[in-house]
Amino acid sequence: MSGSPAVLDIFSDAGTVQRMLAVEAALARAEADSGVIPAAAAAVISDVCRDLGIIDRDALAQAAVAAGNLAIPFVRQLTAAVAARDAEAARFVHWGATSQDIIDTALVLQAGDALRALDADLVRLGAACAALALAHRATPMVEIGRAHV
Repeated sequence: MSGSPAVLDIFSDAGTVQRMLAVEAALARAEADSGVIPAAAAAVISDVCRDLGIIDRDALAQAAVAAGNLAIPFVRQLTAAVAARDAEAARFVHWGATSQDIIDTALVLQAGDALRALDADLVRLGAACAALALAHRATPMVEIGRAHV
């Protein structure tokens, strides 16, 4: 795992849950756009998914062990949070998706975000190396030793 703080944050528990919420929100919006679920339900689901605090990550971690994956207890918590706002909308949470769909798509979102963060780090590193090369372009290089094979 990278030592990059940004990448560590992306793959943190909160980062994983945030992306799972993003997947569920996008799923609901896409299904509403396609006429699969009511637009009003998608709006409520999407709005609830904006709040990372709706998921109790400690309870999620414990329940995931028993469930065999993270998505099953995640969907239960999300459904309960949506039901607290709109019981009818809660019927459409996770509509037509599998647990693996949510887990895999969230992981792809994490990978994409991590690659962008690492790319930004590499751009900064390249700029720093270029600046050092320019700053020391006239610095004599002394040969320390030479090995012949």
